[in-house]
Amino acid sequence: MHEFNKREGIISFFGSNPELKSVMISEIFDFIEQYLVVQYSDNESYADEIIVCNAVLLLWDLGYKNALQSLIRKYQTVCDEYFDEEDYQKIENITENEG
Repeated sequence: MHEFNKREGIISFFGSNPELKSVMISEIFDFIEQYLVVQYSDNESYADEIIVCNAVLLLWDLGYKNALQSLIRKYQTVCDEYFDEEDYQKIENITENEG
């Protein structure tokens, strides 16, 4: 429940501050680039793919179709693990939130 409240707060904040849309999208892409691969020893690492999934869900909830499709294209293999054709069709039918 706590994580849901954080997400609702983020969605509400960006929904009421549409002028921050481009900054937020840029920060999401930068964050994923920086933190997708987690190095936990000198020669071992893993991909923290759930951050991609959460970013997709956030962009989807905000209705940022263009950024959402860009993110999916960039991380298609990761997204295919979490989303199916029905989800992709729903994304295709989103009307871009110009906010």
